[in-house]
Amino acid sequence: MGRKRTFGEIDGFPPGTTFVNRDEANKAGVHRNPQTGIVGGKDGAESVVLAGGYTDQDDGDVIVYTGEGGRNSNTGKRNGDQELVRGNLGLRRNVDTEMPVRVIRGAKADTPYSPKQGYRYSGLYRVTAAWRDTNEGWLTWRFRLEAFGELRLDERPGALVPVKEINSPVRRIERKYLAQLREAKLAQKVKEIYDFKCQICVTQLVTPAGKYAEAAHIRGLGEPHNGPDELDNLLCLCPNHHVLFDRGAISIRNGRDVIDVATGSQIYTLKIEHEIDIRHLDYHAKHVSYPAESWIHYDANKARSLAQDPAG
Repeated sequence: MGRKRTFGEIDGFPPGTTFVNRDEANKAGVHRNPQTGIVGGKDGAESVVLAGGYTDQDDGDVIVYTGEGGRNSNTGKRNGDQELVRGNLGLRRNVDTEMPVRVIRGAKADTPYSPKQGYRYSGLYRVTAAWRDTNEGWLTWRFRLEAFGELRLDERPGALVPVKEINSPVRRIERKYLAQLREAKLAQKVKEIYDFKCQICVTQLVTPAGKYAEAAHIRGLGEPHNGPDELDNLLCLCPNHHVLFDRGAISIRNGRDVIDVATGSQIYTLKIEHEIDIRHLDYHAKHVSYPAESWIHYDANKARSLAQDPAG
C-alpha cells in the first residue's frame, strides 16, 4: 500500500495537492489504500476520503463523516450494520490519541468544497467525537472532524485558507498544527511506554476502541506555568488521577512518592519507566498542589467562627 503509516502531513504534498485518481494518492502516501475510504486500524486512522459513497455533512472546517461497511459493494445499498472494526476503529481511536487525519475530497462528494475533477488533499483534521446512529434502518458510525492548520477548500490556484477565516461556531485552538501534532505524538509515546497503565495506580482501562489512558503535563503548557512540551514533562495517568493531579489534590514528592495533600500521607509509589525531570515535579508540588500543612492543621471550629465573624 505504498509508504509506511504516517500521521500528519506527507512531505512534498501540502494542502491543495490534487490527484487524478486514488492510485496517485496512494503512490504519494497521502491515502495509502485506493480501495477504502478510511486508511487505518486499531492504532488509529491516518486519512479519509470524501467520495460520495455515504451522505456526509461537510461545512468546510467541520465534517460529520460516515464510517465504512454495511453496504453491498455491487448494488451500493445498505445490507448490514457498521461495526467498530478496521477504519471505523481507527477513527474512534483517534478521538483518544488526538492524532490528526488527512482529509481528501473527491469530485463525486456532495459538497461545495470538493474539486471539479479528481481528488484534492484539503488538510489535517482532528477527530473530536464518535457516535452511532441509524441510516436506512442500519447502525451507522459517525465521526466529527474539526480542522486545524491550513486548509485548501476552493479552486483558486495556491489559495490556502486559515481556519480562523472560516465561518464556524467551533472554538479553535490558536497554536500551530505542527505543535499540536508533536504534542499528540509525545502523548501517545508516554502511553505506550506504560502500556496505557496509570503510573500511580497501575489501572489499565480498556474500551471498545482499545486501551485508554491520558497524558498529563506535570508543569502545564502555556501561561502561567510555561512548561515544556517534552517527554520528561509527561506522565501516563488514568482519568481519575489525572484530574486529582491537575487540581492539586495529589502531588509527587521525592521524585516518586505520591502524596494525598489532604492528609500529607503517601498513598502510592510512582511507577517510572522513562526519564522525568524532577524540577517539574517540584514545580507542581510548589505551585499547583496545596501544602499539606494547610489541610492537616485545619481547625473546623475555628473555621466556623471565622465564617460567622470574619473580623474574628
